[in-house]
Amino acid sequence: MRIGPIGIDPMASQPVTIDEYLDELLARLRGRPAAVRRTLAEAEAHLRDAADAEVAAGATPAEAEARAIARFGEVRVVARAANAISGGLLGTLVGPLLAVGARLAAVGFAAIAVGALLAHALAALTSTGFVFGVPGTAGRPAAANHWLAVQPGARGWRAAGALENSDDTLVLRLGLALAGLIVAVAVVIVTRRCRPLPGVLPVVGMTAFGGTGAVLLAGGLVDVYTPFEWGRGLWLVDGAVALAVGIAFAGGFLSDVRRRVA
Repeated sequence: MRIGPIGIDPMASQPVTIDEYLDELLARLRGRPAAVRRTLAEAEAHLRDAADAEVAAGATPAEAEARAIARFGEVRVVARAANAISGGLLGTLVGPLLAVGARLAAVGFAAIAVGALLAHALAALTSTGFVFGVPGTAGRPAAANHWLAVQPGARGWRAAGALENSDDTLVLRLGLALAGLIVAVAVVIVTRRCRPLPGVLPVVGMTAFGGTGAVLLAGGLVDVYTPFEWGRGLWLVDGAVALAVGIAFAGGFLSDVRRRVA
């Protein structure tokens, strides 16, 4: 593959030396190691030759490197073009998107596990009924007899339902979270060479987890009932965990913005 001069944004901040340019280019390149090495070697050869020509024309070494870099192109543009050639669709779009999805899934499954454990901790501090109980708006559930059968020591069907929900939450959620986390981490490892698209991970993370956290907290406050989730404390705990993750992603987003502006 041959890399030549590419149109640049004159307002973009560029590295001031060829070595700095190559360091940043290496950090942005994706694909097979052999392709990355070849791209980097061709870029260095082109830049060194251009700088030598500038020196021969009377420029100082610093001026020569700066001019060679300016003509070669903004490092982000060069890296994007090289990745498109060496990686194809998988390397430039599908791979990075899959990498983002796998990382978000891993965080999500970890949050599910943390929420289940915190819910049981909250139940120990308050009551099983508060965290896992049937909301007052739900009415008597059809499964009352089943709950009483599997929780014979409970005082009434509501208490039995809360105890059964508590047991199911611990076993099913932790099992789901563990299985999902294993799969997500495996995908992260497989896509480790696919760098997530810049800025996508924190933006999607803070939006998805922040929005989910707000909805769950609102659900806990109004004591809603769904076939998939009931127990006011459980809604509140899950909402708090999701919101905390969203805030963490927002912090990463702001840090990235500050770094780019600086």
